[in-house]
Amino acid sequence: MANTNTLTTRIIICNDTEVNWGTSTKVLLKGEVGVLFPTDTTKEPILKIGDGVNTFNDLKPLNVTPSELTELANKIGDLTTLKTSDKTTIIAAINELVDSAGKVTIDTSKTTDGYAKSYTIKQGVDDDGNDIVIGIIDIPKDMFLSSAEVVVFNEGDTLPDGISEAGTYIEFTIANATNDKIYINVKTLANTYTAKANAAQIQLTIDPVTREISAAIVNGSVGADALADNAIITSKIKDANVTKAKLEQSIQDTLDKADAAIRDVKVNGTALSKDASNAVNIEEISTDILKNGTNTLILDGGTSSMS
Repeated sequence: MANTNTLTTRIIICNDTEVNWGTSTKVLLKGEVGVLFPTDTTKEPILKIGDGVNTFNDLKPLNVTPSELTELANKIGDLTTLKTSDKTTIIAAINELVDSAGKVTIDTSKTTDGYAKSYTIKQGVDDDGNDIVIGIIDIPKDMFLSSAEVVVFNEGDTLPDGISEAGTYIEFTIANATNDKIYINVKTLANTYTAKANAAQIQLTIDPVTREISAAIVNGSVGADALADNAIITSKIKDANVTKAKLEQSIQDTLDKADAAIRDVKVNGTALSKDASNAVNIEEISTDILKNGTNTLILDGGTSSMS
């Protein structure tokens, strides 16, 4: 029978504080155990086994302390509180959620107001059978334009989506698969002007659809003081377009006297015929009449000597 010896010697494993191990260059022998006592006394000591090469700080811990396990458990939580049917492990619960949620879908049927395009991301349904929206991605209107031009829509034209009235618009084309259009009414980008209804001389008119401007002189608005000297010349007046009433008064009086002087013409009591223009037919005046004893023509009661 082998002899049994009982040793009463106490053995201390290599150990030190967290601070001292942090600056130590000591290399533990291969298989040598080292112990680190944390500065926080509520934490458990950490064991490391030397490899004969690395310092204590570079060695991996040998143990997981109870406090570390508790901290990990607190972060994981109580598995019994999971809403999944399978609560055996976290992985099992996650797999159940993934399987029940279904595939992720993207819906583009509805666009958020003010944006060019919206992508609604959905996965699964709620207790009422409605799609569960994970998130919405909105694409602004000022991104990804392929072209822009000014277009005019007149009354009666077929208006595209997004336009409710005729007018001038800036048409933006989005660089997407369907080349969607965005229209901005030009009148919203500039001040709107209206013509004065009771303008004294020049009346401006602005077409509300085409925005074309036209002008017309108000009848009777242009006086002599508005015209330059020699502004009107005879070549600008249409033939036979000036009436006697438009002439200066002294000229009108002279014309009246000329009209009064045109009377029936008589030669020694014999009336001579006239044509449509009141011209006397001289052929009716015979030589005998012209050379009578008195050598006198009677003109509307007056007398005129003749040779």
